[in-house]
This record gives sequence, C-alpha cells and structure tokens, in this order.
Amino acid sequence: MLAKKIEDFKPITLTNTEEEESYFDVLYGVLKKINKTGQKSSNTLSMLKDEIVEEVQKTYQNVEEIREERIKVIRDNERLEKGVIEYNDILNNIERAAQFTKLPDLVEMTSIAIKAVEQINAKLGIIEIPAEPFSTPDAEYHMIINTEITENESADGKIATVDKKGYRRGDKLLRLASVIVFKWEGKKDE
Repeated sequence: MLAKKIEDFKPITLTNTEEEESYFDVLYGVLKKINKTGQKSSNTLSMLKDEIVEEVQKTYQNVEEIREERIKVIRDNERLEKGVIEYNDILNNIERAAQFTKLPDLVEMTSIAIKAVEQINAKLGIIEIPAEPFSTPDAEYHMIINTEITENESADGKIATVDKKGYRRGDKLLRLASVIVFKWEGKKDE
C-alpha cells in the first residue's frame, strides 16, 4: 500500500449529496439557534443581574433610611424623657412653693396640675421611683446625697426625705431618686 501512487486510487463518488447538504444546513441552523438562545440567555441573565443589583441597592438604601430614622426616634425619645423629668421637677417646685405660701388657690391649682402630670406620666409609662420616709434606700434606685441626724436608732440608714424624685420607664432608669437618710450617732460613753 505504501508503493501506491495517487493515480492508483479511484475517485470517490458522492451519492445523494443533497441529503448531506440538507443535514449540514439543518445542523448549521440548529447551532445558529443554540447560539442565539445562548446570547438571549446571556442577555437575560445580564438584565436579571442588573435588576437584582438595583433591588439590593434599593434595599440597602431603605435599611440605611430606617436606621437613620431609628436613631432620630431614639434621640427624640431621650429628649422627651428628659423633658418630662424637667416638667415634673418644675411642678414639684411649684407644689413646694404652694405649700410654703399656703395660698389656697395656688395649692388647689397645683394639685390639679399634679394629677394631670401623673396621668400623662402613666400614659408614657413613666413611673416615679418609690422613696417613702423610713424605707430602706436601694442603691439601684436611690442616691444618698446627705444625712440627717436622728435620735431613733431604728431609723438609722432609712430614708428621711426626698430631695429629687427618681423616675424609670419600663426597665430603663431615667433618674435616681436623690434622698437624705437618717443617721443615728448614739450616745457616746464618757
């Protein structure tokens, strides 16, 4: 076979070339459609990716806006709580003045205002910290600012008076109650 020359080979005759060309055309058409489908899929995926990225960015912006609004609400809430405490202090000072002056109209108006503020405090969830005379101060809720000498040994360390009322809102402590406690010095041995 190696000694043969090209002239020794018989020419190949193709029979039914129309069918082969039509197979080729069909295959070419199929490949062309697959290519177009791939391009369409690629374009669709690219558009979908862009939409997803856009939605993620919108969501991120919404989250940032919500976070900023939350911070504003927290700040406003803190200002409101401080403002309510200041109003309570002003009203307590007016009540002391009314009791000191003993003007009946002022005492009556002050008691009405105190009831209104108590209702507002209740609606806001603001609760006055109990600091009853002769009760034991609690370091979590009371700040001892001074002492008052007593001759009653059983009153030693107990609350004598409240200088400033304390408040809490739920579990949040807004302000400690400033209290003066009794101090028993006892009799000294001679």
